[in-house]
Amino acid sequence: MTEPTININLQLGNPAYDDFMFDESRHFALMGGAGSGKSYACADKFIMRMVSEPGHRLIAFRKVARTIKRSVWSLLLERLSHWNIRELCTLNRTDFTISFVNGSEIWCVGLDDQEKLKSIQGMSGAWTEEATEFSQIDLDQINLRLRGSTPGYKQIQYSFNPISIKHHLKDRLFDNPPASSDALITTYKDNQYIDEAYEAELIEMGKKSKNFESVYVRGQWGVLEGLIYDAFLTGDYPETPHDSFYCLDFGFNNPMALLRGDVCDSGIYMTELVYESWLTTSTLIARMDELEISKDIIIYCDSAEPDRIQELCDAGYSAVPAYKGPGSVRAGIDYCQSVDIYSKPDNVNLNAESMSYSWRMDKDGKPMDEPTKINDHAMDAMRYGIYTHLGKPGAELYEFDRAELGV
Repeated sequence: MTEPTININLQLGNPAYDDFMFDESRHFALMGGAGSGKSYACADKFIMRMVSEPGHRLIAFRKVARTIKRSVWSLLLERLSHWNIRELCTLNRTDFTISFVNGSEIWCVGLDDQEKLKSIQGMSGAWTEEATEFSQIDLDQINLRLRGSTPGYKQIQYSFNPISIKHHLKDRLFDNPPASSDALITTYKDNQYIDEAYEAELIEMGKKSKNFESVYVRGQWGVLEGLIYDAFLTGDYPETPHDSFYCLDFGFNNPMALLRGDVCDSGIYMTELVYESWLTTSTLIARMDELEISKDIIIYCDSAEPDRIQELCDAGYSAVPAYKGPGSVRAGIDYCQSVDIYSKPDNVNLNAESMSYSWRMDKDGKPMDEPTKINDHAMDAMRYGIYTHLGKPGAELYEFDRAELGV
């Protein structure tokens, strides 16, 4: 049975991506700054390929499955609505798949979703969103799955901010690129839909950090100057830590960052649990209930939000203000630098922040005694927890009675 064709005319968006939309290289890197429109271009190319030829199976990958719904999935649905073709699709909101009437499919898959990975066959294209989250082994695995008889050409799209000049993507896609590869570097200036307020904010933030300006304003590889933390340690997480705590940096427009710290003889093992914008406190509580956050383990929170801390307490959680006395930011950083901190690949936002978290520079380009307040939500949460729980302040300085909380 011949699948029906779809006869529509998709108008291209930003002219900077015109060549990319028709490029057939096996590997295509879209590296760029914030607001450059690269993710939109990847989504549009997926849709263009889906409607132009029947029988495609294209996979949009994220490193961690829990990030799919609010990233590649929501963006693809937005673009389908933009092109007025959602009625030509069947959406499976449980499996995050989109099926077109011509037999083509888009799957949204996390590399930690092993069952779904096993069922992938006949993939004609892949999109690795936030490609810096993926390890070399991850990308090798995706490349090896791009095989067999499929409609049209096969291509892997890599969209990412160039967070570190030492990242393996630089060598893989730029210094020693595959034979069939191409790349495009874009910035906010290449996005004709960027608004003036966002542009002004981006430029102003770039003035505060050389690394931020390089990566997010100019779309160039991150300069490793003034970084606060060395690379986190990696290793198997122990099953039975001898002590645990949670730490929370509140946000709304900025992401809410909730982490867990497990204390072992070998160091502190961090786990990223929530990292999301637009969460009210009640929504956060619902999310914490879903994650089965222990109500018996203490949660160190940003003390600047006492009302939200109280809401957590009213919901039964052991939420307390983190220690934020004079000089506590620098003292907390110093303490975190003195201990062994472990992180795993699933901590995508914690790891990404650590690779750009740097000291603020003065007008002469010299580091100051305070961190740059950019992309620091998980960094702040981590510092709250580690320094308050284990550092110099000690229980006698906390503004709460640990015995009343049963901890």
